Amino acid sequence: MSCIPRDLAKRAIINQRLFFDASVIYASIANVSGPFWINGVTEVPQEKLDAIHRGLKLLETFLGNSPYLAGDSLTLADLSTGPTVSALPAAVDIDPATYPKVTAWLDRLNQLPYYKEINEAPAQSYVAFLRSKWTKLGDKLQSLRKSRQTDPEDSSEDFLKKNPQHTVPVLDDNGTLLWDSHAIAAYLVDKYAKSDELYPKDLVKRAIINQRLFFEASAIFPGLINVVGPFWTTGCTVVPQEKLDSIHRGLKILETFLSSSSYLVGDSLTLADLLSGPTVSALRAAVDIEPVEYPKVCAWLDRLNQIPYYKAINEGPVQGYVAFLRSKWTKLGA
Repeated sequence: MSCIPRDLAKRAIINQRLFFDASVIYASIANVSGPFWINGVTEVPQEKLDAIHRGLKLLETFLGNSPYLAGDSLTLADLSTGPTVSALPAAVDIDPATYPKVTAWLDRLNQLPYYKEINEAPAQSYVAFLRSKWTKLGDKLQSLRKSRQTDPEDSSEDFLKKNPQHTVPVLDDNGTLLWDSHAIAAYLVDKYAKSDELYPKDLVKRAIINQRLFFEASAIFPGLINVVGPFWTTGCTVVPQEKLDSIHRGLKILETFLSSSSYLVGDSLTLADLLSGPTVSALRAAVDIEPVEYPKVCAWLDRLNQIPYYKAINEGPVQGYVAFLRSKWTKLGA
């Protein structure tokens, strides 16, 4: 079986797993190691370790009935996610007793000669180096194998069977179950759209759109969640400056993407714009997006809001979301 099958449903599931890696697994380790690489911070708050464990628990669920992330065959989802998960021991222990499926999956990947040759030594060096640098890792070292699990009041067995990640949206297309808006949108355009202008079949154009989508999932969206997540889960109303700095780094890169084009991938609207625009609009809950600092980003957001269906769906909810959170912060940044 190909690492990237042509079957749309199978490919959509692989894409969901890839976006899960980008927005959850990778984002959680970057949230731990980023402050060290950027500012030399050697203390890791327990909440960041808890986030890693939440991702690992979901990964354990994905692997519940199959040896690989998207079924019984190796796919791009495994080859892309494996190295990220291998780096997590820089912050947490991946205990076989707690994560038997994840541990077996990593062992299975390391039995592939080319995978082991490329990944094993660099991952071990990365883990060993960072472990040697931490002066405080969570509340206490023995708590690394314990993670807080928040069970939303609206959890239901039926919904969790459809989507173990317990997120929306979820698509049930005649029995094909998908979640993650990126994977769903790509699948729907491929299967039902009358044209491919939003997600061109041209491989180069599609690859650039995918890059922008993964950037949104791994940089922009985690930047926002890192700020608002503690409020929704624990009621925290203080936002450290480092979290705002992270959002601004993402916005600066977005400004660069838009430096010579009207949209994120050239001069035509694509899925990259439709999926990134709402997230960027919501960043105002934490930071000001000023035209002086981000002229291209502001012009792009204005351009999107001129599209009637986009404005109708996005503008009101985002304004309400931003206003509500801004009213709750007791300290925002330095």
